[in-house]
Amino acid sequence: TLMQELLDKANISLPRALDAASPERLPVMVTVGDSVLLADQYNASPHVSMVDFPDRTGYECFTNHFHVRYDGGSEELRKLIAQIASIRRSLTQYAPGKTFLIIVSIAEWECTIRFHECRPGEAWLANDLEGYTTEAVAEISVRSSLDC
Repeated sequence: TLMQELLDKANISLPRALDAASPERLPVMVTVGDSVLLADQYNASPHVSMVDFPDRTGYECFTNHFHVRYDGGSEELRKLIAQIASIRRSLTQYAPGKTFLIIVSIAEWECTIRFHECRPGEAWLANDLEGYTTEAVAEISVRSSLDC
């Protein structure tokens, strides 16, 4: 509900805005073990490995995340959507046949964007997104052949 309120205030429809966005730069992906990772985030955290996490989803969400300043304005929200669209397009091209979940969280003056591959029995988010009361949360599926 909180994310929908932000989108409504900016007169943005998330599925249409993602499809219409023109990403300027696609992020570079790498495969490490069985994980698809953002290359720059992976290279920035050489001390982090899969053994530090209870599952692969946790490892991917830690490695595949970054923070973006968010001032609450419609134009900033459109820029965030363009970044999300670039991740979605990069994942689609880099890992055809795999299903991912992009997670967007906006709280105060910051947005966190992260993603993980969908795997049975693993999840980063709680099942009830309405339970997140201090942040606006959205989940965006990249191919939906598998439930996340």
